[in-house]
Amino acid sequence: MGNGVSHEGGRVDGQHLRTLLHALQACGYDALRFLNGAAGRRKELAHPRAEVTLEELVELVERVAAKTGKYFYVGAPDNYTGIANAYFGRNIGKFERGLSIGGNSGASTGCAYFFRSKGARRRQDYHAEERKSIAEIIHPALIPSVNLEVNWADIQLRAKEALFPGDGRFQVPMAKMLAAMAANINRDPDSYGETLEELRQLCAKYEVDPASLAVPPRSQGEKVKLQGLVGGAPGAAQTLAVNCVEAGVHEVASAARLASALLPALTIQ
Repeated sequence: MGNGVSHEGGRVDGQHLRTLLHALQACGYDALRFLNGAAGRRKELAHPRAEVTLEELVELVERVAAKTGKYFYVGAPDNYTGIANAYFGRNIGKFERGLSIGGNSGASTGCAYFFRSKGARRRQDYHAEERKSIAEIIHPALIPSVNLEVNWADIQLRAKEALFPGDGRFQVPMAKMLAAMAANINRDPDSYGETLEELRQLCAKYEVDPASLAVPPRSQGEKVKLQGLVGGAPGAAQTLAVNCVEAGVHEVASAARLASALLPALTIQ
C-alpha cells in the first residue's frame, strides 16, 4: 500500500492500518467511516477488524469475477469495480478525498468523454478497440450518447444486472442522473446544444417534464482554467490545482515530487 503503509507476507497488520487512519484524520479526513458491504446489511461498523490479508483481497476479486467470468467486466473499470467492491466487500473504509494527488491527461479516454467536443478522435479509437459502436455500448434503457452522466448511468445499470439483479434495494435514480446532466451542461460549452437535445430525449423517454430541471444558460467566453485554490463544498477541504504543463511536470514521478513539496509536513505520533 502507498503512503508508507507496507505489508509483509500478504498481510497488512493493524498497526500499519492505524498509522494510515491517523494520517488521514490528521489531514482532515474526518468523514472516514467503516461500513460493511452492501451484500449484507448496510450499516456503520463501530469496531472494524483492523487487518486484511492478501487472500481476502483475492477472494473478493474471485467473488466478483464469479458473477460474470471476469473482474473487469464492462465500462470504465474504476467505476464498475467500485460498485462491485462496495457490494461484495465485507469491511469497507470510506472517505471522501483521495490520499494525495489526482491527475488528468488530455489524451485519456475519460477526458474525451468529459469534454465531448474535443475528444472525437480518442473516442473513435476506443470504439475501434472495443469493436462496438456507441449504440452497442450504451444500455438500451438510455440513449446512445457520449455524455459523461449517461455513461455513468450505463455502468450502474450493467453492474446491477450483472452483479445483483434481484436486490431491490438498489435502483439507478434516473431523475438524479437527469438533474446532474443538466447541472453539468456547461462542462463543455461547445457541446451545449447536443447535450440539451439528449436531455430532452431522455426526459421524453422517462416522462420527465423538462421544465422541472434547472438547466443553466450556455456559458459565454473562454472557460476559466482550473488552477490555484479551488473551493469545495461547505466545510470540505480546499483543493490546490496545478497546471503541470506550466510547472514543467510531464510524468507521474515529477507530479508526486511536486505534490510532496506543496503538502504541509505531517508528523504522526
